[in-house]
Amino acid sequence: MAPVTAQDALRVRAEIVNQLGNLSNVAREITKRRPACDDTTTYAIALLLMNYYTGVEHVLRHIARQFGGLPPAGEHWHQQLLSDAALDIEGVRPPVLSAATAETLGRLLRFRHIVRNLYAWTLRRAEMDALVGEIEACHASVQADLGMFGEFLMSLAKG
Repeated sequence: MAPVTAQDALRVRAEIVNQLGNLSNVAREITKRRPACDDTTTYAIALLLMNYYTGVEHVLRHIARQFGGLPPAGEHWHQQLLSDAALDIEGVRPPVLSAATAETLGRLLRFRHIVRNLYAWTLRRAEMDALVGEIEACHASVQADLGMFGEFLMSLAKG
């Protein structure tokens, strides 16, 4: 694996900043729709929760690619990517996510799997509401963790 150049580090950091903006928009939309309980809103919230996780995973894949950790192989590569993001890989990179953030995102990953593999009418709003209730705290944790990782990237860029 080639060392990460200053340009690579800045590119990854720019991707993180861009995606954090997208994630903020999605988190805001989820929170805004929380009070409504009609089926259409329930389906919309399900897709927004799915999109939130997918956005985080996009960043994790980008980071893993740059730091030699992609692709995890096998049936459970999504979970492996998330688990790897919480690892401190000495001499390569610090953890991208805290263990607590990774655990919360793991619940979103499992929910995303349900949304992708079941019919919309099988979704249970009560189960979704637990995730909706966590989204603001989850997003704050994602922002903090990715912000710290962004600082690491800036240190790499500065040499």
